[in-house]
Amino acid sequence: MLEISNLQLEFIDEIASLECEWWNKPNYDYEFVKKRLQKMLESTNLPQMYTLIKDNQLIGFYEIELNDCLSNYPEYKPLLSNLYIKSAYRNQGYGSILIKDVLKRVQSLGYKRLYLHSKHHGLYEKFGFQYQKDVIGDDGKTKRIYSIDL
Repeated sequence: MLEISNLQLEFIDEIASLECEWWNKPNYDYEFVKKRLQKMLESTNLPQMYTLIKDNQLIGFYEIELNDCLSNYPEYKPLLSNLYIKSAYRNQGYGSILIKDVLKRVQSLGYKRLYLHSKHHGLYEKFGFQYQKDVIGDDGKTKRIYSIDL
């Protein structure tokens, strides 16, 4: 059975490892990520992470954030970030399930639009996101901004 729920303590270690491997950035080590995730558990505000669980196994996750490396662009919020499906479960529709979920959650929070930035061309357009423009993120790299009206 599939379940989407708020981040749970039992998955923090696994998610921290997956994020560190995925992002492979300086200053984005396991302890840093684990502390960031633990803060989410203690807060009811954004950012928040949601997990996709099947038969007590982590399939994937996503976050809803207010910044995600775009502190100079407060107009782009909230943001979908860190949408991740474990490799063994990719191309099976789980990403679509998470995107549908985030759209409902963000709308229920009272937002009329959701943003994201991605280097993937053509991926999020399949779900109705539209390219807006390129901006320079906090890390000095170009970010492609997408949005969808809710």
